[in-house]
Amino acid sequence: MNNIHCIPVGNGEPLHECHTLCWCHPVKDPESVNLYAHNAKDCREKWERQGLDMPPLSLWVTVEEKLNAPHQPRAEET
Repeated sequence: MNNIHCIPVGNGEPLHECHTLCWCHPVKDPESVNLYAHNAKDCREKWERQGLDMPPLSLWVTVEEKLNAPHQPRAEET
């Protein structure tokens, strides 16, 4: 089974990695077997919980993490 990640994009959001060890410390959805919600640097999830409009260009995308794919080394930062 592959994991599904809900990742914030836009509004100056840094790049997230589609795995559970992302820099933002994604949280597993307690009602799902394989759904992880990533935390936005601009705290847009707080806006959503309060029922407020999100800042312009603040979007969420869903991405599938292929767990059974052959291991490919991750790029190193320089």
